[in-house]
Amino acid sequence: MMTDYARGLQAARTERNLNMPIRTSYKHGTPSWTDLATSDMEAAKEFYGKLFGWTAETSPEPEAMGYTVFMKGEHAVAGCASTWGEMPTCWSTYVTVENVDEAVAAAREAGGEIFMEGCDVLEAGRMAVIKDPTGAYFSIWQAKEHIGAEVVNEHGALCWSELITRDTEKAKEFYGKIFGWGALQVSDPNVNTPYDYRGWTTADGSESSDIVEFSDTWFSWRWFLLGSWWTTAGSSESSDIVGGMIRMDEKWPDEVPPHWMTYFAVDDCDAAAAKVTELKGTVLLSPIDIPPGRFAVVEDPQGAAFTIIHINEQPDRSGEAREEVAAAGTL
Repeated sequence: MMTDYARGLQAARTERNLNMPIRTSYKHGTPSWTDLATSDMEAAKEFYGKLFGWTAETSPEPEAMGYTVFMKGEHAVAGCASTWGEMPTCWSTYVTVENVDEAVAAAREAGGEIFMEGCDVLEAGRMAVIKDPTGAYFSIWQAKEHIGAEVVNEHGALCWSELITRDTEKAKEFYGKIFGWGALQVSDPNVNTPYDYRGWTTADGSESSDIVEFSDTWFSWRWFLLGSWWTTAGSSESSDIVGGMIRMDEKWPDEVPPHWMTYFAVDDCDAAAAKVTELKGTVLLSPIDIPPGRFAVVEDPQGAAFTIIHINEQPDRSGEAREEVAAAGTL
C-alpha cells in the first residue's frame, strides 16, 4: 500500500509528466538548465563523459568563449564553461522566465543582488545572474533557440534542483515575489530537530498549512510548487513541484555557503558513486535511502559538488493517487 508521501509524489510526478523525459519548453518559474563552471574543461569532459556517457559539443563562436554543451545522445542535458577571476568551480541552476528584465527588476525590488544584468546569449536566449538575500546565486533564462535541458529525469539527466540556505523564511518570501512560488512543508513529527526542507508552489505564493507526515526518514522538507496544490478541502486543482529547499542548521560547516544543488538521475546510485571514486572524484555523502529514492552527494575532481539519485518508481495511479491525497487531507 502506498504511503501518503508516495501518493503525493506519484501525483506530482504525473502532473509534471515525468514519464516523458523529452522536453520542448518550460513554464515560467521552472528550473530548466544547469551548467558547470570548471577550472579544467578537458578534465570535466572526460569525467562526466565516463560517469554519465555524455558527449561534449563546444561552440565555435568566438563570443561563446568555449562554452560547451553536454549531450545525451542527440539531446542537450547541461552546459560547461571555464572559470574566470575568483569564480568557484560549481554547478549553477537556471530558472526559466517569460521576461528576464522584468524578473531582474522584481528580484532587485525583493532584496536580491544583481550579479550580472540581463544580456543576450547569441541567439540562444537572454539571461541574468542573481544573488538571493540569503546568499545563494542562481540564473534566470528567457529562451530563444535554447530551451534548456532537452531530456530530464533519466540516467545522466537533470532531475531536481534544491536551494540549501540558512534562512528559509527569507528565501520563501524572495522567490515567491519573483517566481510566484509558494512553499509546502513535509515534516516528521517524531523528530525534535528535523532538517527544514520545503518545496515551491505557484499561484499566489501562499504556503499550505497542511502537513505530509511520514516516519521512514530522518528529515523534513518543503517542496517548491508551481500552481495551486490539493488542499484538505479536496480541491482538484493541481500544481507542479519544481524544486526543494533545505535549511542548513548548526550541523553544517560555517564555510559552506548558501547554494543551489543540482541533482542528476542515475540507474544505480551505488554504482555511480563507486564510479565517481574510480574517476578521482570524491563521495561527500555515501548513498542513503530516502522516500523518493537512493541518493549520494559527490564532487568532481575539480571540486564541483552535485547529487546523484536513483528515483524509486511508483505504479501509474495518477487519478487514484490524486483522489486519495485529497480524501486523506495529507497535502
